[in-house]
Amino acid sequence: MTPVLLAGFCTSMAAIALGKLALANDRDGVDIGTAAVVTGIAAVTLCWAVVDAAGSITAVAVALAVVGLGSIAVGLGLITRNW
Repeated sequence: MTPVLLAGFCTSMAAIALGKLALANDRDGVDIGTAAVVTGIAAVTLCWAVVDAAGSITAVAVALAVVGLGSIAVGLGLITRNW
């Protein structure tokens, strides 16, 4: 699977996770953490797609990587704390 297709798939899964989180009546830390992890994975795959398209590491790719990895770390922390 190419990086662009994978990034599109992960972004759509993040949109679904965030939509379900927004529509849920009873959210807990695990739900919020799961949405954060899925969104972080989408940001990291978007970073990979940007690097693949540009042919080198750009400021946008670095920003996406930092945001993605930070979101994954926060999400895993929320999941672990609220399990």
